[in-house]
Amino acid sequence: MKNHWKHPTGQVPSTVFIVCAGYTMRQWHAALGCYRSPLDKHQDEYTEVWSLNKALRTNIADFGFVMDDLIGEYRRDPVYIDQLNRLNIPILTSTVDDPVVDMLHQLPSSGLELTADFYEYPILALRDNLGDDFTLSYLTESATELQKRIFGNQMLYLKNSFPLMLAYAYLIGVKTVYVFGADYTHPQGQARESDQPNAEYWVGYLRGRGIQVVICDDSTLLNTRDGRAIYGYGARQPAL
Repeated sequence: MKNHWKHPTGQVPSTVFIVCAGYTMRQWHAALGCYRSPLDKHQDEYTEVWSLNKALRTNIADFGFVMDDLIGEYRRDPVYIDQLNRLNIPILTSTVDDPVVDMLHQLPSSGLELTADFYEYPILALRDNLGDDFTLSYLTESATELQKRIFGNQMLYLKNSFPLMLAYAYLIGVKTVYVFGADYTHPQGQARESDQPNAEYWVGYLRGRGIQVVICDDSTLLNTRDGRAIYGYGARQPAL
């Protein structure tokens, strides 16, 4: 797989814990309070915790995602952006251009030693990698670069932050992804976001590429909390 992007933490984690802001984020915090946390079983591997948006204010993370335009977010809530700027972690966002850099330098936290590093999401690197993958499956060896890019662009079905995080894990070569708080809707919590099918599409894509994606057991993602019953078998479920 072609990949010209270098992960900003300087290493490629074999295991990533993605902690979003939905109801089952509580499962992540509860697990960390136990004698053995989810990290213990991966103590011999290099792992990272990824979180996003305002959840970064309460989750201890190694890496962040704030895919909303920072200028627009600053206009809505300058305190929030200043809080992000105080984090001593790399953060991926949609655009880091001169207006964004100027804004970050004017924040109260800009003079502090601990200041976040903002990076642009590597959307072109992702497109190129996806184009290569689908070229192997669907295009002939004589396919042009334009045809490869068309396939890559068709794969860029990315309508909210969590799919972008999954796609990024795929891009850099993560082997195992644990997911907390990506619930979209939950009977015990408010609906947070639409486009759950987009998230489930990317879970399936990563699994199809050999990446293990583990959803916490109370999540509504993939109907995980509803159990493993298969349609049509009723009370006589197959022994799988």
